[in-house]
Amino acid sequence: YKMINMPIIDIKIQECKKWYIYRKYIKDVAFRILKDYNIYLEILLTEEHIIREFNKNFRNKNKSTNVLSFPAHYHINDNEDNQESLIFIDNVTTNYHNNMDVFSGADISNKEPRIDIGNIILSFQNIKKESIEFKKTFKFRLTHILIHGILHVLGYDHIKKYDRILMEKIETKIMLNFGFGNPYDY
Repeated sequence: YKMINMPIIDIKIQECKKWYIYRKYIKDVAFRILKDYNIYLEILLTEEHIIREFNKNFRNKNKSTNVLSFPAHYHINDNEDNQESLIFIDNVTTNYHNNMDVFSGADISNKEPRIDIGNIILSFQNIKKESIEFKKTFKFRLTHILIHGILHVLGYDHIKKYDRILMEKIETKIMLNFGFGNPYDY
């Protein structure tokens, strides 16, 4: 039997019924990005006033935003030379087109403990506003913001210029592999 790693993506919806038609899509995108990792990720789909409260309570910013990411203890790019980051993005790129049916013949009884990588919160209204502002489809903007949030829980940030360039490069590569264009071409 072949041992497999497989993420658990837990989707929760709070107050915003518009998210229901995107629930499966969001789970599929997150699964495709994280499919080789034995992790747990929770994604809360909500509306503007709720994400504003989270932003106020946890980041001391009394304003709304499109995504909030709360990394747990695991970060994929902890080493200085970012070798693991490059391996991660190569795995995402390579595995995007692979067969999703990984369950046949798999022995899941001796799996390593699953790592909780954190939580992501998405605001429907803010992503919708930005899709109009940037002249992109809602699905395009949603996919980009979800990828952005996932990279944050994996330890990426965009505070320093080098880190921003690296994160944007990874986001763009994933978007292109998902059949979308460059999210930074406005």
